[in-house]
Amino acid sequence: MRINTELFITPSLNNAINNTIPIINNPNLTLDNIYALDNTFTGLNNVIESGLSDIYYDIVTCEKSIEKYYGKEYVSVFYQKLGIEKDDNKSSYYSILNELKK
Repeated sequence: MRINTELFITPSLNNAINNTIPIINNPNLTLDNIYALDNTFTGLNNVIESGLSDIYYDIVTCEKSIEKYYGKEYVSVFYQKLGIEKDDNKSSYYSILNELKK
């Protein structure tokens, strides 16, 4: 059975586009590309593909990195420290986009 990609992705796209917060992003915002000293952010590495995007793209990319290196239980701590609630629609959408890039 073939899945109609347009029918599958379009609802997620419509939900993800709502309430976007545009930023200059870093599509490689993983833990190994973030520099810190004494618990203070000091810089980023690998910013070649940076551009304008929804802030949630970077948040989801970082979320997946935390999950990979530390485990799912730390994702909630990540969102708590950011002071925001996880948006499951955007998380799913940007996770799918990242998988399609591979």
